[in-house]
Amino acid sequence: MKKPSDFLLIERINQCPKLASLKSINDTLKDLLDSEDSFVSQIAEVIRLDPSLTTRVLDLVNSIFFGSKDSARISGVEEASIFLGLNRIRDLTAATPVIEEIFKLGKKSSSFPWVDFWKHSIGTAILTREILSFAEEEFEHEADYVAGLLHNLGILILAITFPDHFSEVYKKEYKSYLELLETEKERIGWDHAKIGAYYLWNHHISEEVVDSIHWHNQPSEARASPKLASAIQ
Repeated sequence: MKKPSDFLLIERINQCPKLASLKSINDTLKDLLDSEDSFVSQIAEVIRLDPSLTTRVLDLVNSIFFGSKDSARISGVEEASIFLGLNRIRDLTAATPVIEEIFKLGKKSSSFPWVDFWKHSIGTAILTREILSFAEEEFEHEADYVAGLLHNLGILILAITFPDHFSEVYKKEYKSYLELLETEKERIGWDHAKIGAYYLWNHHISEEVVDSIHWHNQPSEARASPKLASAIQ
């Protein structure tokens, strides 16, 4: 299969729909989460009004704390909120609109494993923030969480823009992530990290997020935010 030119790559990526919710958040829930006087029951009540967020909260708490043990799974939003804690609820609130739009993009590619994709994205976002908190690093505008959440967005963009190339590259298993990146470069011209970084740069996402996503597999190459790139696992 012929490798696309840089011009065609850029043209296809530019035609990809924008994730309009990259910076959106549920204001009512945000106010409750930021208030010291809020009760978990109040927060749970607002979460219940959003079916998408409810699903995320329950799925995340059951995945983290109970794995595949069906008998122990939690089905109540208030109980799930207690397990997760307010910080993770806050993170999920910020992420949910973005995840919804990633779902819509993912459905454009029948071969794309979008359920696994969002679970990995959420997990990476949480882990990125946790790692940086130990290093006492703080970022404005949720940059640490957003970078973790969107670090593999280029894989989805690739699946939408070049589905045949995507299928060819991802039909096999690789011994290492670097081997995957090299194969992407050989078959497509760009690896998925560069594709995702370009897409986000094109939609005016901050330089530290774009740079960290571009180089999260090779953090020593990052210039704008090497610590953030290193934290993305």
